[in-house]
Amino acid sequence: MFTKIFHKEIFQGNLRKKHYFEGWYFKNVSADKNHIYSFIAGVSLEENDKHCFVQVINGSNGQTSYFRYPIEAFYASSDTFFVKIGENTFSREAISLNLHNDETTITGKILYRDAVIYPQRFFHPNIMGPFSFIPNMECNHAIVIINATIEG
Repeated sequence: MFTKIFHKEIFQGNLRKKHYFEGWYFKNVSADKNHIYSFIAGVSLEENDKHCFVQVINGSNGQTSYFRYPIEAFYASSDTFFVKIGENTFSREAISLNLHNDETTITGKILYRDAVIYPQRFFHPNIMGPFSFIPNMECNHAIVIINATIEG
């Protein structure tokens, strides 16, 4: 548990929880700032609608696509930041996408190089500051990478 306080990017929940949501947001901006795409990997544990998903947002025109998966398609490492939803993977180093629905197909890999990581201190382990130590907060936030060079 203490490790997760200092590594909020690691899945904080468990799949037995009820009324729980957790997600990871990856904003990608091209060097010329003409292309902005965000990818959100998430898990929703509402009692009658447990599922995981990948949401894609085109920051240039606001178009959003939602790719829904059964909860069994979700995997999260317990000791490092690695999330898998179906054939899609998310880590600090890269995301790999293989998304298909009736309107949209997105496939590819994005690598994160020369990443600037959010600075940690003992009493300020992440963006939540000392609130990181309060158990059962309704909402938690973390910034994993502040800036990086993207390839892909």
